[in-house]
Amino acid sequence: MAETSFTLAASVAAGGALGALGRYLAISWFGRRLGTGFPYGTLAVNAAGSLLLGAFVALGASQWRVTPEVQAFVAVGVLGAFTTVSTFALDTAYLAGQHRRLLAGAYVGLSVTLSLAGAALGYYLVRAAFA
Repeated sequence: MAETSFTLAASVAAGGALGALGRYLAISWFGRRLGTGFPYGTLAVNAAGSLLLGAFVALGASQWRVTPEVQAFVAVGVLGAFTTVSTFALDTAYLAGQHRRLLAGAYVGLSVTLSLAGAALGYYLVRAAFA
C-alpha cells in the first residue's frame, strides 16, 4: 500500500509540474498577443482544461482503461495544475477593483459557461466516438 501511495503521489507531482508550466506558458502567450487588460489566458486554460478533463474521463469510462497512476498524473496533476480557480478569482477581483465590474461579470459568466461546456463537450464527444 505504501508503494502505491508513493507512486500516486509521484504521478500527481510530475503531472502538476507539467500542468503548472503549461498554464504559465499559455497565460504568458495570450498576454503577449492579446494584452493584459482582460485575463484571456486564464479563460483559455480553464476552458481547454475542462474540455480535456471531460474527454479524459470519458476515455476512462469507455474501453480504454487507465491505471490509477495515469489517472492521477493526467486528471489531478496535469489538468489540475493547468486549470486554476485561484487565478480566476484574483483576475475577477482585479477587474472589479479597477471599477470594471461589467467586464468582471462577463469574465465570470464566460469562464463558468466555457468551462462547463468544455467539460461536457469533451466528455460527450469521446463517449460518442466509443459508442
